[in-house]
Amino acid sequence: MPPWGLVAVAGADLVILDMNMPGLSGAETLPRILALRPGQPVLMASGYSESDLEGILASHPTVHSLNKPFTLGELTKKIAGMMPPAVGEASRS
Repeated sequence: MPPWGLVAVAGADLVILDMNMPGLSGAETLPRILALRPGQPVLMASGYSESDLEGILASHPTVHSLNKPFTLGELTKKIAGMMPPAVGEASRS
């Protein structure tokens, strides 16, 4: 296992990462995730404003943010917008 405790999970569709975590922050954890899985979609849950995350978001096109607190509906909508359409869904729209 890598020394910082991250384990690559084959086939993970999305990582939801909080900016404020004990030990490593989300900003410290993100590059480690992307080193293991370049292009991994990541949703950063944060109480910070999006402008505070601007540098992270600008340099990683597969990383998105969602401000806390959020509702289940907001989370669902954000995740749906990040994921590619399921097989057969593109033809239904």
